[in-house]
Amino acid sequence: MSGLIRGFLSYTKALPYLFKGWALKYLFLTGLLAIASLAALVSIVFFKGDELAHIVLNLFNLDLIPWLDTGLEWVVRGILWVVCILLFKYLILILASPFLSIVSNKVESTISGERVQASNQQGFVGSIGRAMSVSGGNLFNEILLTIPLLVFSLIPGVAIVTTPLIFLIQAYYVGYGNLDTYLENKFTTKESKSFVKRNKGLAIANGSVFLGLLLVPVLGVFLAPIWSIIAVTIAGESKLRQQATV
Repeated sequence: MSGLIRGFLSYTKALPYLFKGWALKYLFLTGLLAIASLAALVSIVFFKGDELAHIVLNLFNLDLIPWLDTGLEWVVRGILWVVCILLFKYLILILASPFLSIVSNKVESTISGERVQASNQQGFVGSIGRAMSVSGGNLFNEILLTIPLLVFSLIPGVAIVTTPLIFLIQAYYVGYGNLDTYLENKFTTKESKSFVKRNKGLAIANGSVFLGLLLVPVLGVFLAPIWSIIAVTIAGESKLRQQATV
C-alpha cells in the first residue's frame, strides 16, 4: 500500500520539474516521439486494417465462409486495435529510452545534489538495447497473462472482474519499464527485476497514471513519457534512500 501511495504522490511532486528549462527540450522530444509513434500505429490499422484482416482470414480459409466474413473481419480489426495499444506503450519506452534516461539522471542529480553520470558506456545504443530487452520480456508476459483473461471475459458477468485485472497487468509492466529506465545506472536487468517485484505497488501506481494519461487526446500522450519517468525517479529515489537508512 505504501508503494501505491508513493507512486501516485510522485506525479504531483514531478510537476515542477516539467517547467524547468532543461526539461522542456526533452519534453518536446519525447512528446513528439510519442505522438508520432501513436499516429503511425493508428494509421497502419486504420488504412491497412482491411488488408491485414483479409490476410488473417485467408490464413485460416475463413474468407470462404461468406456469412462469417464480415463479422470476423470486424473481430480481427478489433484485435488489431488492441495489439496497437499494447505495442504503443513499449514502442515509446524503447524509442524514447535514451532521452528518458537523461531526464532521470538530471532529476536524480537535483534530488541528491550530486551530478549523476550515466554508467552505460554504450550511450543511446545501450539504452535502447536494454529497453528492447526489458520491453520484449514484459510484452511477452503481458500477452501471456492477458489472453486467458480476455477469453474469460466472454463469459457473461465475468468482465467486471477481468477488466480491472487486465488494467493492473498493463499498469504493472509499464511501471516496470519506467522503473528499469531509472535503475539502469544502478542495477543489472536481473537486479532491476528483483527490485520491481519487491515494489509492485510503486510500479502499478506509476503505470496506472501513465495509462490514464494516454486516454487524454494529444496532451496526455505528449506528457506521459517524461512525466512518468520524472515521477518514477522521485519515487525510486525515495524508496532507495528509505532502504539505505534501515
